[in-house]
Amino acid sequence: MVRFRKAAAVVCMLVLGLLLVLSVPFSSADMGRFEIAMLLLSVPILATSVGLSLGRTWARWLALGAGLAILPWASVLVATPHLDRGPPAVLLGVSIGLLALLGGRTMAAAFSGPAGRETRRCGRETLLGWTIISNIASMLVLYLFVAAYDFDAPWQAALTGALLVGLLAGVVGLAREKTVGILAIGAFCALLVPALASFIASEASYTGEAVLLAAAFLPGVGSALVCFAVFARPMWRVFRA
Repeated sequence: MVRFRKAAAVVCMLVLGLLLVLSVPFSSADMGRFEIAMLLLSVPILATSVGLSLGRTWARWLALGAGLAILPWASVLVATPHLDRGPPAVLLGVSIGLLALLGGRTMAAAFSGPAGRETRRCGRETLLGWTIISNIASMLVLYLFVAAYDFDAPWQAALTGALLVGLLAGVVGLAREKTVGILAIGAFCALLVPALASFIASEASYTGEAVLLAAAFLPGVGSALVCFAVFARPMWRVFRA
């Protein structure tokens, strides 16, 4: 059963990568920043397919993060009238498939590294893994903003880029079970919440869009805050020693 779930997850990631590539018009006249960003995003997505087939922990995390990042956007697009629901429906199926196929302790144990120890440790390890996954989802969405959004001022682009770098550092640190990873993600959350609120207030044209933008980042922010709260006391003891 585990092998079947792995194989099905690989197919889901290949479909996702193919959809990203097919969404890009390769005519130079039609290639904008968003299209280039999507094409570049297809590289790690397709690489994740290989990682999943090899049982790599990072591949499971990235695949689950991709599924979590796609879920709210695909759900809204499928429910929006007068749109071609074909590609969004496929994306929604891929998202739900990845979360169902790779979620759970059985699949965590099937992959090597820290995620595989989730079945042998307390609930904190599960919290740690899902904090990584949900922040990978935030990182993927934030990457598209940095790469494709036309910011009004250079400082806005610089701030968003700094948030992306900080989030990446936090995710890598957390994946390596380093204290600095929790601190970096905590700092990311402290900066992202006001930045996101300001962006939504100035850019969201209707309530549904504001909710969708918030939904893209709330899982990462929420899990990071819970993770920081759970590990705050042990970290304080270390720093006081």
